[in-house]
Amino acid sequence: MDLKLHVDFCFSCPGGRVVAAGWSQDPRPALMVHAGSASLAPVHLIRFARRDLRTLEPFGYLAVFDLSGHPDALDDPSEEIFLAVGAEHARIGGARLATDARKMVEIGVDEAFFALLRLMAEGSVPMPDRALSGPVITRIRAARPLPAEAETHALSVDLGQIAEAGQGVASGWFLPTAATQGALHAVAFDDRQLARVTLLQGVVTRTDLAAYGDRYVYGGQDGWLAAFRFAAPAAGAARLLVMLPGQLADAGVLHPLTQVAAPQIARLLVEARMWQEDPEGADALHRATLAASDTPAIAMPDTPPLPGDAPILLILDHDLAAPDLRDVLRRLCQATGRAIDLHLLRPTLTPDLRDAIAGAARECGPRIRILGCAPKPPVTAEGPALLVHARSSILFHLAARLPVRGEVPDHDLQVLALDVLASLPGGAGRIAARFGTDRPAFLCWGDAARLLPALAPLLGDALVPESAFRQLAAQLDGAGRLAILPADPTGFHAGDQGPFAAALFDSLTGHDFDALSARLLQEAGQ
Repeated sequence: MDLKLHVDFCFSCPGGRVVAAGWSQDPRPALMVHAGSASLAPVHLIRFARRDLRTLEPFGYLAVFDLSGHPDALDDPSEEIFLAVGAEHARIGGARLATDARKMVEIGVDEAFFALLRLMAEGSVPMPDRALSGPVITRIRAARPLPAEAETHALSVDLGQIAEAGQGVASGWFLPTAATQGALHAVAFDDRQLARVTLLQGVVTRTDLAAYGDRYVYGGQDGWLAAFRFAAPAAGAARLLVMLPGQLADAGVLHPLTQVAAPQIARLLVEARMWQEDPEGADALHRATLAASDTPAIAMPDTPPLPGDAPILLILDHDLAAPDLRDVLRRLCQATGRAIDLHLLRPTLTPDLRDAIAGAARECGPRIRILGCAPKPPVTAEGPALLVHARSSILFHLAARLPVRGEVPDHDLQVLALDVLASLPGGAGRIAARFGTDRPAFLCWGDAARLLPALAPLLGDALVPESAFRQLAAQLDGAGRLAILPADPTGFHAGDQGPFAAALFDSLTGHDFDALSARLLQEAGQ
C-alpha cells in the first residue's frame, strides 16, 4: 500500500495555528509537525472522501497544529517546517506558509475547503482576514448548495434577520437520520465580510415536528437558535450558511437575511432567553450580537470655558403624556433662567407635542425653541451650550437642581442620581459602579461641545440613548472627570410613555436590554 503523505496546502494562521490539507492512503496517519525544537501532533484531524480521488475511502485529511506555545517556530519566514508520517517528511517553506491559505480557498477541493470553514465557524481556526474573506465568500457562492430536505436530513431556517449595524439572529430546526453524527455549523456573509455564527442546537422544543419521526430522528428538542455580528454594517445581500454534519462536498443550506430594526433583533434575543433553560447559552447568543468590547477612547476637544449665560441644549426623553411637555419646559426655563434649545428623542414631532412646545414658548418667550426631533442625540451643538439629558419625569422632579444662569459646571459631566443609595455613606461610589450595568434614574449635564464628540461612538448599539450617557458617565468616572450628586427619590414617579418605555417582550424594555448588554460586555472583558 502506498503510505506516501501528500500535502496539497500548508499555511499558518494568527495565533500560532498551522493548517495542512492533502491525502494519504494510511487510514490512521500519525501526522506530526516539526518546527524548530517543537514536534507536535494535530489538535484537529478531519478525514473525508475526495471525489477527485475516485474512491469512497476517507483518504483526504485536514489537520490543524497548535504552535502557539512555540512562538519562535513561525517567526522567521526563511525557516522551514516539516510534516511527517513516521519517517517520511514533507518540507514546507516559510513562503508557502504565507501563501497557501489563498491557494487552498481558490483551488482546493470542496471537501477540504468546507472542512476548514467548519473549523473557522466553531472557533478552532481564526476567521479569515479582510483580504481572504472575499475569496472565501466567492467560493461559498460558487459551491453547490444543499436542499433543505433530503434522505439524509431535514433542515429549516424559519427566521433570519439582520439589523443595520450588523447584528443578526436566526432560528430553525434540524432532523438528521440515524447515521448522521456531528453538529451544525454556520457562518454569515454579505458582499464583503464573513462572520462566525454562534449556533445552539437542540435548545427549543418542537413538538410540531413529531410527524417527521418515521423518516428522521425526532427528539422533541430539535429547534436551534443562532446569532452573529458583522464587523461593519451589512454591504449588499446578507446570507446565512448552515453547514450540516458529514456533508463536506456541498456548501450547506443557504438562507437570505432580512434587514430589520435593532429593537426587533433585541426582542428576538429576549424571546430566545425565554425559550431555553440554559442561561449561559442565552448569554452566548446575546454576546454574539455585540460589538467588540474594546472601550472607545474618550475624545473630548479643548473648548473655551462655557459662558454663564449659555443656553441649555436639552436632549429629552419625554416619558410623560404629550401635553405635560409644556409644564416640563416651563419648569426648566423658570428654574434655570436659561434659554432652551430642545432636541426631542422621538421619531416624529406629533401635533400634540408641537402644541406643547408652542405653549411653553408663549409663556417663556423666545427662550424655548425646537432644534430637532430624532431617536438619537445631535452630533454637534450650534454654539456654546449646556448639554442636559434627562427623562421628562426626572427633569420635572429635579429641574431646580440644575445650574442656573451664571453658574458653570465644575466637571466634564455632572450626574444627579435619584437613588436611595445616594444619600448613604459611599452611595455615590456605588451608583457609579451601577451605571454600566444597571439603570438608576438620573439626569446629567456638561459642556455640549466637549460631551457630544465623546458620546457619538457610544450610541451605535444602544437601543436607548440614555444607555450611552450611562456608559459615558462610567468612563468619565474612571478618569476622575465625573461628579455624582445625590437626589432624594421621595415623590418621584417614573414616566411610562414614549418609544423607550415600550416593552420589547413581556415587561422588559430597551433600558433593560442595554443594561444586560453592558453586563455581558463587562464580563467578557474581565
